[in-house]
Order: sequence, then C-alpha cells, then structure tokens
Amino acid sequence: MISICLVNNLTTEQKIQCNQLIDNNFKVNRFNDYTNVVIYILGNNIIGFVGIYDNLLNQLCTNIENRRSGIATKIINTCIKTMKKPINLFIDKHKDTTDYLLSFYTKRKFEIEYENDVEYKMIYK
Repeated sequence: MISICLVNNLTTEQKIQCNQLIDNNFKVNRFNDYTNVVIYILGNNIIGFVGIYDNLLNQLCTNIENRRSGIATKIINTCIKTMKKPINLFIDKHKDTTDYLLSFYTKRKFEIEYENDVEYKMIYK
C-alpha cells in the first residue's frame, strides 16, 4: 500500500522506520527537512520511501530485500500523479549509482534541466 503523508502525521514507529531506511541507504539523513513523504507499506513495515519538500523529491529508497520489484517506480508514479508540477530532484554525479539513477528517472519522463561538476538537476514538467 502506498500512502502520501505529512511528516507530522506519521506515527513514532513510522518515523523510526523511515529514518532506518534512509540511514541504511544514505550517508546523510535529511528526514527532518521533509514536509511530506510517500511511503510503501507491506504488512506493518515501511519498505519504500521518498521525502518531499517544495516539490523536490529526495532520498528515494527501498529496503534491500525488496529492490528491483517495482516499489520505487510505484512511489515515483504516485508522486507524478499527485504532486504539483514541476517536480525536481538532484542526482549526485560521483556515486556508483549515478548512471542507473539517470536511466531510472529518464524512463519516467524526467529531464536533465542542468548539470554542474557535482550533480544533475532533473525535472518532471
């Protein structure tokens, strides 16, 4: 089940699970920056997550056991269907996953708006 939630409306357990997902996938946890989240829940567990603030998507992740099963795609599709356009995101240029992420978002109709030495800014119009 996918839910779009205000961060303030998440239960304590949901906040813990979101933070664990972020901590397991990223060096920096930006959970406190988000006003909204899209979460994918299986049973009582959050297994997918993306943070949202100011129409910017950040820290899309799934737990390792559920990767490559379409969860991230479902989360992004939910964002595309429900968020005001344009939708923005950034991709770090210096990670092992950069090419994969560029391909993933391009397949979902995001375009590179600009790039610099550090990152790509992508936009969905």
